[in-house]
Amino acid sequence: MIRRPVVLKAVMAAAVSLPIACGDGAPTPVTPILVEPRPTAMPTAAPTATPAASSGLCANGNQPVARFDIKVYAVRDENQELREFSPRGPFFVGETLRFDSQGKDRFGQRTNGCSGEGPRWSWGPDPLVEWNGVGGWMPSAKVLAPGTLTVTATFEDGSLDFPLSLELAE
Repeated sequence: MIRRPVVLKAVMAAAVSLPIACGDGAPTPVTPILVEPRPTAMPTAAPTATPAASSGLCANGNQPVARFDIKVYAVRDENQELREFSPRGPFFVGETLRFDSQGKDRFGQRTNGCSGEGPRWSWGPDPLVEWNGVGGWMPSAKVLAPGTLTVTATFEDGSLDFPLSLELAE
């Protein structure tokens, strides 16, 4: 950056009226003042993010999913009241089951993974439940018929700890 002095002429009402008030009526010469200009900020490049491959992190800054689990999180009866339950059942026709999933990184710490969208769920046999939401963190299913329901999921490249096998009853 090149610095050049700038010449400013200071003209103020007091300076103009002062000689007249003093009585001789002669104008006072204005002395130029040399002022250094303010340095201007030079734009700098923003720091670049470390590539995901070298750091092991996802583009969103999260750790990738190494493993994850799924579970029944809550159960509502036919009157939509929450009830206590055993993790494997039995769950009864007319109840709504809310599922949950938690991804873990290679260190065993919680992570939402690279996509942040959660797992993709699958279940069977289909006629046993009315499933709501094939993707995401907390889908639900309404129990339609008795039987054994198997629930599983996929989550990025992580491995599922274990599928759920739930007992559904009348």
